[in-house]
Amino acid sequence: MYTYLLGPLLALLPRRWRARLVPEAAVDWPRAVLVSGLAECVTCLVALIGWYLYAIQKYIDLQVAPRLNSPRDVPGNEYVIGFAALIMVVTHPVSWALFCFWLEGAFRAFAALITEETPGSLRLVLMDRLIFRAQRWREEARVPLVSDEVARGDGKQSWDLKVTSCRPKPSWRYPLAISYEEEFFQVIGEAPDAVTAERPHVYLLRRPHPAEALRGPEHYDPHDALREESEPGFFRIVFREVHKRWQMRRAPLVPDEIRNTLSREGSGLLVRGCRPKPEWSPGRLIRYKEAYYRVQAVRTDRPPRPFVFELMRMPAGVPSRSVLLYSPEDPLEKGG
Repeated sequence: MYTYLLGPLLALLPRRWRARLVPEAAVDWPRAVLVSGLAECVTCLVALIGWYLYAIQKYIDLQVAPRLNSPRDVPGNEYVIGFAALIMVVTHPVSWALFCFWLEGAFRAFAALITEETPGSLRLVLMDRLIFRAQRWREEARVPLVSDEVARGDGKQSWDLKVTSCRPKPSWRYPLAISYEEEFFQVIGEAPDAVTAERPHVYLLRRPHPAEALRGPEHYDPHDALREESEPGFFRIVFREVHKRWQMRRAPLVPDEIRNTLSREGSGLLVRGCRPKPEWSPGRLIRYKEAYYRVQAVRTDRPPRPFVFELMRMPAGVPSRSVLLYSPEDPLEKGG
């Protein structure tokens, strides 16, 4: 419901604003951005056609014909009058604005459909970047840019991991999960009483319960703050992702590779496939060889099996609703 009702409106906002406004909303953002982009594209196209029909008649009747001082029924004059009115409509700022909005909607729909990117409206994104840069400059003038400091709990505290950072992390809100050193942790809150002048933002995390569905997870590196200065722009990311996915889909069709894993949370599976599995989202239950597994994380690697899925084995008696049956031969049977 959120994806198709509230999602298309929220999809116009930059990602940072969405994380603050609806951190727990169950929204499929690629689909929401696709619907939002198509709606923007169709609306602007209809408005552009209506504006053209209205404006060209207006210019012909009120401006072009009187200036030429010639009746429209004279042979050849209708072409001159129509061409002059067309030039005036095409060069009008309203026409350019509607065309730009139509182009933006088409691009957002294309990005969501092809690369599953979720860009917001360009105007709001530019505004967000200006606000973000202003906050960054003010923050940098007060706090130097350094790597995060990570501390592990000894079991006596209510947290298992404490991250102290020089920069805020707007998306780090409960129940977001992060992956750190091949372990999963869930954000439970902040600790204002533990801040320092060098790192004024402190986040507390704990290990999730084995049966708890995770939102995310995001890969975390304590040096992320230092890399943000050299991050590529949006268009470079989109084209790089298109090229990457094109290369992945060219990978040969081979059966999945399965490896047993063992961690503090229990046993599990590491599944490497040659094709994506869109239905294997984090938290989804999978049945394999009479056992049930929950998808923990999804990431990409190199061909010939670039799609990697981390699964955790579930205890006996788990509900069997919404369970996907899985076989390593599925890519061959489905033909990719």
